[in-house]
Amino acid sequence: MGIGGDDNVVSANSDGVWVGGSGTIVNGSNNTVTVFAGVDANIVGDANTIYAETGAKITLSTNGQNGSGDVVKMSNGSLVMSGGAKATLNGSNNSVAFEFGDALTLSGSSNKIVFGAGNDSVDDTGSSEIFVFEANFGQDQISGFDGSDRMQIDSSIFAD
Repeated sequence: MGIGGDDNVVSANSDGVWVGGSGTIVNGSNNTVTVFAGVDANIVGDANTIYAETGAKITLSTNGQNGSGDVVKMSNGSLVMSGGAKATLNGSNNSVAFEFGDALTLSGSSNKIVFGAGNDSVDDTGSSEIFVFEANFGQDQISGFDGSDRMQIDSSIFAD
């Protein structure tokens, strides 16, 4: 199934879906979703496999809380996790932002992980990651942190 225009809502279950238009929402589980370069897509469901081209922005919402989560295969892209999302990210040079109580298994290198509100967790099996803690971060957990990884405290934490 192909989605070419912007701002679409699609329901799918165990389908192949490609997304070529920004603002598209894919609801469903067990799908294979391909997101084209430079496209924003919101994936809601569980056990989806997402292939994202360079520059894609993927938002995972309230998925995987009781299931296996999604698998995202992407490099040089952006991943936003929200509402207790659960995922595995395979790729490098991505930016990942947590919005509330999310869980990520990370494979690859040189990814930037930003902790926001909520108690988030990362299982890092890659290398050279940057973990950024912003204002109001929760009781976050990182496993697999090694000598090639870095932690960064956002200056907003120290604002007057």
